Amino acid sequence: MRRGRKTDNCNLPPILQRYDDYMRTIYKPSTREGYLYVLLMFHEYLQHKLNKSLEKITRADIESYVAELTLRKDREDITQSFVKSIAKAIRTFAEWLMDKGILDPAEFYKIERYIKKIPGGDIGEDDTEALSDEEEKQVFRKLQDVLLQMLFWTGLNFGLRRTEYCNLRVRHLELDREEPRLKIERSKGRRKKTRYYDLFPGQVSQLRKWLQFLASLNLPHDFVFFNPKNPSEKPNKDRVSSWFSKISRISGIHVPSHRLRYTYASRLWEAEVDIYIISHLLGHSKIETTVRYLKIPDKNFRKKFMESAKRLFH
Repeated sequence: MRRGRKTDNCNLPPILQRYDDYMRTIYKPSTREGYLYVLLMFHEYLQHKLNKSLEKITRADIESYVAELTLRKDREDITQSFVKSIAKAIRTFAEWLMDKGILDPAEFYKIERYIKKIPGGDIGEDDTEALSDEEEKQVFRKLQDVLLQMLFWTGLNFGLRRTEYCNLRVRHLELDREEPRLKIERSKGRRKKTRYYDLFPGQVSQLRKWLQFLASLNLPHDFVFFNPKNPSEKPNKDRVSSWFSKISRISGIHVPSHRLRYTYASRLWEAEVDIYIISHLLGHSKIETTVRYLKIPDKNFRKKFMESAKRLFH
C-alpha cells in the first residue's frame, strides 16, 4: 500500500493525528505509515476537489475518489489491488470515526457496502487486452536499450508483479540445476510466499546471457535489474513503472507492467494450460482471482470440460 513516502505527525490534520495515536497501539510501523499516506492522499483530494474535511466523508466521496483513481490507472500504472487497498484503508478509518461518534453509523454501513463491491485482484481483470504477436514484435524492434529489452522479455516470459522485478536477485536464477528454475520470493505481511518457474532451454540461454552482462558491470549488488544512473540503488516499484512508461513511449505500444502479466496469463490459457497451474504461476491465493483476472466466460469452461471429458465418457 505504501508508495515510498513517510508522513510527519506534526504536519497531519488534527483528526489524522488522533487516528495516528490510535494506530500506534495496534499496527506495526510500516502498516501505520501506509494507512496514513493513503489517508493524506484522500484528505488532499477532499480539500481540493470537494472542499470537505475527512470528518465528513460519505459514500459518494469515496465513490468519486475511486473513480478518479480508476481513470489514473493506465497513466500511473496503479493496480486494481492498490485501488482496493486504498478503499480498505479508508473504510478502517471510517469505522474508527463511527466508534468515536464522529460518523453516523448509517453512513458507515453505506461506505462498507460500497467498498465490498469494488473488484480486487490485479489489473488485467477489467479492460486490459493481451499484447498481439505484432505488438510484441514492434516493441522488440523499437527497443535498443538492453535493460528495457530484458524487462520486457521477463514480463512476457514470467508475468511478474512490479515488486517481484524489484526483489529478483541473481541467486534466484537457479540455472545450474538438473531442472533449471526461476525462484520468486514475495513477502505478504509476515509470511514469505515462494513459487518456482521451470525454465525451458531458450529461457535458460537468455538468462545466462543477461548474467554475463551483469557480471561485466561489476555492480555493488546482486539484483537482476538496476538503475543505470545510480547502479548502487536497489530498484523500487516507481522505478519499474518509469521503465515501462519509457518502453511505451519508445515503442508506441501501451505496455504497463500489468499488461505483460495479463499477456503471460492469457497465452498460457490459450495454450490450454490448466487454470490451477496458471493461478499458481501468477501467485494468486484463490482460483477465483485467476478466473476474474482472465475474464473467462462460463462457455469456455464448458468447452474445455467437453473436450477433456470425452475421453472418459461416451
